[in-house]
Amino acid sequence: MNTSKENTLDTLHRCLANKRRRMILYYLHRTEDGVASLDDFVDYIVSQEANSSAPDSTRVAIALYHKHLPMLADCGLIDFDRRTETARYSPDSTDDYARALLDSQEAELAKEFS
Repeated sequence: MNTSKENTLDTLHRCLANKRRRMILYYLHRTEDGVASLDDFVDYIVSQEANSSAPDSTRVAIALYHKHLPMLADCGLIDFDRRTETARYSPDSTDDYARALLDSQEAELAKEFS
């Protein structure tokens, strides 16, 4: 395998290694048009993590805006508009391996976040 492809795979796996980033993708996948706002993500993640140590919505929003959404955008899994604070699911922009990996994880994500 060439180094460029290995770097791409490493980056993709790093993107999917974080639970909140998987939650974002799952949420976008479930929306009718594949679009959601930062507030939508925050509400969803806070509700999903409510059983844990009650996450602070402001901290969740900051982490999503500055870390998780940009990383998913850098991986090509979403389009993130910082100005409007919206994200769009963009599986068409990912390569075949990324699509296959996300598809294979769909059932696991549904079980984990439903």
